[in-house]
Amino acid sequence: MDPPSPQQTVQGLGNVLVIGGCGLLGHHIVKFLVENGKPSDGNFVFDLSSVFARCNIVGVQIIANCAQEQGIPVLVHLSSSEEDLVNGSVYAKTKAIEEGLVIPANRQRSLLTTAIRLCTLVREEDRVLTRQFIELGRKGTIKSQVRHGKNMDDFIYAGNAAEGHLIAAQALLHTASSDASIPANKHVDGEAFNMTNDEPWPFWEAARFVSNTTGFPMAEHEVWKIPMELVYFFMAIWEAIYWVFMLGGEPEVKARVLRYTQQVRTFDITKAREGLGFEPRVTLEERFRRGVNWHREQDKQKAKSL
Repeated sequence: MDPPSPQQTVQGLGNVLVIGGCGLLGHHIVKFLVENGKPSDGNFVFDLSSVFARCNIVGVQIIANCAQEQGIPVLVHLSSSEEDLVNGSVYAKTKAIEEGLVIPANRQRSLLTTAIRLCTLVREEDRVLTRQFIELGRKGTIKSQVRHGKNMDDFIYAGNAAEGHLIAAQALLHTASSDASIPANKHVDGEAFNMTNDEPWPFWEAARFVSNTTGFPMAEHEVWKIPMELVYFFMAIWEAIYWVFMLGGEPEVKARVLRYTQQVRTFDITKAREGLGFEPRVTLEERFRRGVNWHREQDKQKAKSL
């Protein structure tokens, strides 16, 4: 299935409520809608809220109930691909609970629902991951990495993820208006879909790519590979010292965060390709280059203001 054009993705969508529209993904959904044509008629809800714990879970239940009561036909919910719900983040745990509320709401009072499970989300204005990669290169700490660094990681560009959510809305709209039977591999309502850029990278290779692109080259053979057990030992000591001298609190980089750098986190998007026609437009290399250029401009502006 060929992916629809950006204009086709927006065409026919009605009034769109983006909950979380000022967030990373929500901003890109609004941007995509504005740049590719204003929606026409009908009503749609994109639930991208990411406030934690009780507020998040209760909020999603309220959103689903309101959509049903107001006769809104489509609800696209942002879920998470994180699978370790025992040791995983609070965010991932709440997203799993939310998905368990949204999917059963499908076909209740004519509401059609779907959930999109995203992996690590990156964009041009990324002040977290891309900035950390740049700083690793700038400080020379890119020379050290945890373990062998061969574990693969999936990422997705926020613009691709935004388009994927809108394609899912179009697919639900098609389901709502169609009387014909839909093949099993084309079912969208009541389903959850993984979305990635489908370009798995070793985590530390992605970090070196950003560092090299920024102008801080580091070849793999120059890298010191440190056993995770040794990293945990010294990080535990560092966190304890930090807590004592800073009167509580935690350092910016913590041992439990570093564990993500050694995990294999890849996801199959065949279902999204076949069922939605989803195809990432912007490659990861292009996204990281855009991110580096954006940070360069930010640094120049900051230097001018000094």
